[in-house]
Amino acid sequence: MKRATKGLFAVLLCGAVAGGAPALAQPPQGMPGPGGHPHMMMHERPGQGMGSDERGQYGGSWRATLSSEQRSEIAMSHLRMQQKYALAEARIALQEAEIATVIASDDGDDAGLQAGVEELVSLKKELLLSKYHHLMEVRQLLTPQQRISFDLWVLSGKFKDHHR
Repeated sequence: MKRATKGLFAVLLCGAVAGGAPALAQPPQGMPGPGGHPHMMMHERPGQGMGSDERGQYGGSWRATLSSEQRSEIAMSHLRMQQKYALAEARIALQEAEIATVIASDDGDDAGLQAGVEELVSLKKELLLSKYHHLMEVRQLLTPQQRISFDLWVLSGKFKDHHR
């Protein structure tokens, strides 16, 4: 009886997960569908003014006016940033595990903790610099007119949550 109950439970669990998978696979509201790229999408709502986007006041028009060459260059810059990001995130996770080991050990010392935290801060700094260098690279690829819209987007603070 126990085996049959466990088997039934496993089937129900798999069915629930499989049934919920399509709902989980949907992109978040406001994000493009398959094959789309969140920061390359055109605005679909009619009546949006120049320089405004769905998230607020400024920032949309520079994306909408990118040439295919600019899009390609920005995509390569983004790829380089994502590669640096992935490596830094893995190193951060490792450093956090090392800090946890120092904290949980009987012979953990303050100097070891201090060194671990300093390394963690350094890694997080590397992560932020990667993101900001990418944004500076993107700005260099833009025309003077596109830079105005880009600068408004950056100065409004909307760039903070845009990349990763």
